[in-house]
Amino acid sequence: MVGRRDNHHSGSGFGRALGLSFTAHAMLVAVLMGANWFGHRAHKPLPRPVIQASLVDIQPLLERQHQADALADRARRDAKRLRERKLAAEKRKRKQAEHQRIATQRKMEQERMARKRREMDKLAEAKRAQAEQQKQLAALRAEREQAELDSQAAELKLAELRQKTRAQENVRLKQLENERRKLLLAAESRTAQTQALASERDQYMLTIQMTVTRNWRRPPTAQPGVRCVVSVHQIPGGEVISSDVANPCNADSATRCSIINAVRRSSPLPYHGFEKVFEREIRFNFSYDG
Repeated sequence: MVGRRDNHHSGSGFGRALGLSFTAHAMLVAVLMGANWFGHRAHKPLPRPVIQASLVDIQPLLERQHQADALADRARRDAKRLRERKLAAEKRKRKQAEHQRIATQRKMEQERMARKRREMDKLAEAKRAQAEQQKQLAALRAEREQAELDSQAAELKLAELRQKTRAQENVRLKQLENERRKLLLAAESRTAQTQALASERDQYMLTIQMTVTRNWRRPPTAQPGVRCVVSVHQIPGGEVISSDVANPCNADSATRCSIINAVRRSSPLPYHGFEKVFEREIRFNFSYDG
């Protein structure tokens, strides 16, 4: 700034000096021309004016101007370097800002991609959970349908078994009836048993005894001459609830167990036709003579 002020002042002084010099010469020329004009008009010679002029040494002014120009050039170079440094700093700042913006944008993009991946993972997990739930539901439905089919098959089988059991029961009842009739006929032929079978209860007890004897499986240890009292607890219909061998009984433990098993295999005991003489607890004699 100082160099610029010096240059400005030196330039102004030099300009004023040149202006005064040119003004003086111009006035001189004008005076000469005016004198010639007036002389020509008057046809009289006029006295020549005396002009006093002084020479101006402009060398110092030129040196000052040169110094001012040098200072101005230096100032311009400094200003240029300052502008360049300022532009470089601004460029670096803009570059840093751009790098920061790119880094921020990259970070935001990475965070967005991370959120997107997490959302996709959650969605995939939800789909897997839904698929697993649907699979479990399908399995439960299949199990339920299979259970229903099994239940229906079991009901059909049970119905068939009941029907078969009723048919077998009818056949067995017919057989028992035939056997009972045979026993009755045989008993009628024997005078000793005629009085024992006089009552219906005696017939009932004899039928039970014969049924158990027929279902008895003799063990190897059983010897002829077995005599045991058998106690049975039953319900209407002849189904045996419990049975036991009571005293007196001359059989061994294996034979006793075989008698109890025979009672169980005979369940239900004869019932139809003997409802009037049915008893929940009965005792009858079991015998084996070989």
